[in-house]
Amino acid sequence: VTVHSVCLLAMWVKPSEVLLANTLWSTERSNMFFGLQKRRGHGGGGGIAGRLIGTLDNVFDTKPLPYRVLLQTQSSELSYVVAVAETLEEILKHWIWLEEEMLPVLVNFESEDEAAEFVHAKVESLVCAEESTDSTTKELDPESAKFKSTAVRFHRLFSMPSEEKLVNYYAASFWKGKVPRQGWLYLSVNHLAFYSFMMGKEDIIVVKWADVTDLSKQNSLVLPDGILVSTKTREYSFSVLRNADEAFGLMEQLAKITMKRILDGSEEPCLLTVSLPSPGGRKGSLKRDLDIRAQSELYRAQFGLPQDERLDGFCECTLWTPFAKAHVLGKLYCSPNYICFASKIKLLCSVIIPMREMSSVEKVASSDVLPNALHISTRSKMTFLFASLQDRDLLCEKISDFLSQTPTAEKLFFVEDERPVNCSGPLREIFEKEDEDEQNHREAIKENLWDLHFSEYGRGICMYRTRSLRDLILKGIPSSLRRGIWMITSGAANELDTHPDYYAKLVADDAGQLTGVAEEIERDLHRSLPEHPAFQSEVGIAALRRVLTAYAARNPNIGYCQAMNIVCSVLLVFTSEEEAFWLMVAICERLLPDYYNTRVVGALIDQGVFEALVKENLPDLFKHLSALGVLSMITLSWFLTLFLSVMSYKCAVHIIDFFLLDGAKALFQIALAVLDANRRDLLAVDDEGEAMSVLGKYLGCVTNRDSTKSSAVVTTSIAVSVAHHQAPNTNSVASVDIADLIQLCDRQFGFVSMENIETHRNSFRLKVVQGLAESTKKSCIRSLADDSPFNVKELEYLYNVFMESYRESLLWGHKSSSTGVAVRIKPSSININMEMFTKIFGLLSPWTCSEQSVLLSERLFLVMDETGEGNVNFYSFVHTLGVLLHGGLKDRLYLIYRLHALSAEVTAVMNTNVAKKESLVHQHTELSSVDSEVLVSEDSASRGNSVQFDVRAASQFQSGEEYARCDIMEQPVHPVQVDSESSEQVSIESRDQGSIAASSSSTAASVLEDATAPISQVLFPGSCSIESLCRLNLMAIYIKHVCFTLSIPAPGPGLIQVLLKVQATIHNYRQCSRNYFL
Repeated sequence: VTVHSVCLLAMWVKPSEVLLANTLWSTERSNMFFGLQKRRGHGGGGGIAGRLIGTLDNVFDTKPLPYRVLLQTQSSELSYVVAVAETLEEILKHWIWLEEEMLPVLVNFESEDEAAEFVHAKVESLVCAEESTDSTTKELDPESAKFKSTAVRFHRLFSMPSEEKLVNYYAASFWKGKVPRQGWLYLSVNHLAFYSFMMGKEDIIVVKWADVTDLSKQNSLVLPDGILVSTKTREYSFSVLRNADEAFGLMEQLAKITMKRILDGSEEPCLLTVSLPSPGGRKGSLKRDLDIRAQSELYRAQFGLPQDERLDGFCECTLWTPFAKAHVLGKLYCSPNYICFASKIKLLCSVIIPMREMSSVEKVASSDVLPNALHISTRSKMTFLFASLQDRDLLCEKISDFLSQTPTAEKLFFVEDERPVNCSGPLREIFEKEDEDEQNHREAIKENLWDLHFSEYGRGICMYRTRSLRDLILKGIPSSLRRGIWMITSGAANELDTHPDYYAKLVADDAGQLTGVAEEIERDLHRSLPEHPAFQSEVGIAALRRVLTAYAARNPNIGYCQAMNIVCSVLLVFTSEEEAFWLMVAICERLLPDYYNTRVVGALIDQGVFEALVKENLPDLFKHLSALGVLSMITLSWFLTLFLSVMSYKCAVHIIDFFLLDGAKALFQIALAVLDANRRDLLAVDDEGEAMSVLGKYLGCVTNRDSTKSSAVVTTSIAVSVAHHQAPNTNSVASVDIADLIQLCDRQFGFVSMENIETHRNSFRLKVVQGLAESTKKSCIRSLADDSPFNVKELEYLYNVFMESYRESLLWGHKSSSTGVAVRIKPSSININMEMFTKIFGLLSPWTCSEQSVLLSERLFLVMDETGEGNVNFYSFVHTLGVLLHGGLKDRLYLIYRLHALSAEVTAVMNTNVAKKESLVHQHTELSSVDSEVLVSEDSASRGNSVQFDVRAASQFQSGEEYARCDIMEQPVHPVQVDSESSEQVSIESRDQGSIAASSSSTAASVLEDATAPISQVLFPGSCSIESLCRLNLMAIYIKHVCFTLSIPAPGPGLIQVLLKVQATIHNYRQCSRNYFL
């Protein structure tokens, strides 16, 4: 097995004592001073004792390198290890050096002790030399020697390429039937692998993360700390002896990263590069980076921070809360742009302090009341006092460094409304002025309560966030304050303040570049919240168009998706264009990731999550609705539009209030509350139509008592259509206030946490991605089945090989100019580069027996690469392979002609790449010598009478001038005029050529005579034009292959010249027979 690794497989070591040299080792070679030994059990030998030793080494992870060299003397019972190695070849290098360089010197010493001391000194000097040579690498790589050795073993056991990085490994058992096989579980960036060696029997398992369909934990008496890994074909049960939770979490993280790369189609770096001190244990740097990545994701989700924020560190401390006159225990988090605090008691208190808002950071003199305290002031005149900081000086240094890199920012708009706005304000200020004048009493009370809250807890992004804030939001945010509160709770204010001109630049730069997206947006503009007067005028329509187009320019992977227009229209009612844009960024990229794309992957994942939550909390309803198929129907419409599609927008904005505060869990809680409120009616229905009618009727009766027009609530088209189809005798449903519904769901289903949701998401993400990949595969094969010579099973095999090549290029760093991924875009755009095609060509093509297979594969790739971008799609791949394996002689000859004409094509299309053109022309002579080896069918000789070749169709492939430059011709050819004398001479030459054919056998002559019939049809009288040259070029190739089939020597390189003279002869002597031509 070739080990793809840069780690040392053999090394000198500082001499260490060995008392019993032959206990677990067998001696392979020896002399008077040294002995070469092999570990018993290595390589499968050693009998029962060797198997037992190998089993113990594998189980306890004590397996040393299998070869070593000992320094041994006859006068001492002690031996000393001086060298170790992984392979026999490597240890033999050390052994030969010792015999050649050391033995002649050692025999001259008077005593063995002096010789041993000399060897000790020499070996130690060699070790020091190796360490000094490798000192730079050791400084950059903090991994332990044990982990390095394990990584080498991982690559050797599973034949992994050097690009595949080991993340961590665990002692585990693999349950093979009812018998556990003790071994080691290896987790790498792209694979899960297991190795076990028990009494001479090996078990090797390798599973790609891309093939995993489910990961689940199992705990039972038989399988403690069990982990079940499922693929499409089988299941693997593992029992991890130690750190089972850590191993399972790492599995979920690696699988999630792989699925995200497949979905996004990008070569996103899957690991962070963070400089940290090396912790104890055997964790590799990749494991530490993944831990940091996971902590950063939790940090961003907890405080609603931008996606590029990275957690630097955290520590426990206390925060003085002036509203409660008490110190609150919690954790202080520090990152390059934010200082955040969260209390240990959930929802008690949390704070977000952007670095750009800080005005001063001061150390407070330590006392018994305030030990190691730190005082922070902000531009909005708020102060924060942190105490009991374990390493206050280090924290101050970090904050100082981060502040030095933070640009000065203006005050936020909701502190003092002085921020310059380059776009229109909230549409409600223009189209709902009458409503403001008729503002009811409840709205005024709410505003008063919020003013009291701001006076006590502060205002703006730095305010104290407590349970009181949550209670106010659940009751409903006043319309006048909704703009600022939405920006704070969603975290969009951070993006807005750090990118002041970003939206304006996107709008200015949009010059019709997104034509396809713009057309999709234009179709949906007038269907966005049509009941609101703002979107019955050009003012609202234009603002909506600008925001949607700007977001499509920001995130082309999403572009535009239906339902984005509905959500964005409501945001524009309460916020400015720029604020609505950043709210869309927060919703599409952080709060509901992967929801708004062409396949709504995130919504499909959450559909499975919602069904799992219904099964856990409403089991009877789940059983009934699953049989009707209702659950899968409601999730997409409810979650994608944030319930805007099933109730009045004046009610749905309260759900948006709740959603921007708590994220996706708010949608799950409300959906569970709606189902629970209609449990009795839903259990009584018998079909999905009745169930949807019950839910539609309930949601259509949801009202907002704070709205000035609550008596005339306008429902959307979906709710109206549902109500229209209800039976006339259906009992009326009492209206329910939206605030009451939200508070009810918080009381009944407040225990549903984001941690629980993320656990379900990790499970369903694997299933959804695999399902999408399978559906893409089926649709691709279905589209090719009618036009391809391959059957369905063969197409599936080719698709799998093609996809495997693409994924290898994605995972192991082979660059490709393609931006698509097979499971993400149309099959016609699945692309691989030349390097990957060459590998597939070597596996599948019948041409690989040729010495010029690499040259042929490169030329074939260039022929298939019609766009010239260095990529080949699956359709072209299948079509070309079908010609090679199942095509007729005509199709094969046409393909080889294109390979011959490639140099002319390269000259015309790639005239700037002179070096490549000359290389192709130079290689043609070699290619011509193997044409006959690779294209002749075994059946062509037996079916010589049926050989046909449409030369006229082939000549239309490219312009004649380009063919005239084809490198099969030695020099330019011009029309030839010959007289009878020259024609007679030519005819003699032609007869000499034909006499070779006649001398081979009469059968061969007759077959050749029939096979060349199409050629005589080509050589009709006419001038020697460019088109004739093209036909003669084809005819030259044709004759070569016919001659090879019949074991006839092929004509030389002057064949074109001969054919031109023959054409001129036939032009003068029209009555000559075909035999005369031969």
